[in-house]
Amino acid sequence: MITTYTRHISRLSHANRYSDKNKQKHIPNFLHLSLRLSADNLAIWYDKAFVHVNLKELDEADKCYDEMLKRDPNHADALCGKGYIRIEKKDHVEAIKLFDSALEIDKDNPTIWTSKGRALEVIGDF
Repeated sequence: MITTYTRHISRLSHANRYSDKNKQKHIPNFLHLSLRLSADNLAIWYDKAFVHVNLKELDEADKCYDEMLKRDPNHADALCGKGYIRIEKKDHVEAIKLFDSALEIDKDNPTIWTSKGRALEVIGDF
């Protein structure tokens, strides 16, 4: 177990060295390797989704959030992430539904409230 953990940390550390925007495209590969060691680690799935969002690979990010929700259907951050993707795809009504679902789980999360407000403002319902 310690060996697996050490390899995981080593891969994440290596991935973090690619903080340059041009090199970020390599980070999902390192995180994918980490997921092979720890497929149920929601933090790794979240990090992978976050990197895909930064790279504007929204469909890939959405798949990561789906994997998180398969493992934990009540993961508010995954629902919020999916809502953010819907905003980026101009599907604000669906984004609001996802934010509402996330708020049912974590009603005190300021990120979710801010994101929902942004979607409401765009559709003129703020």
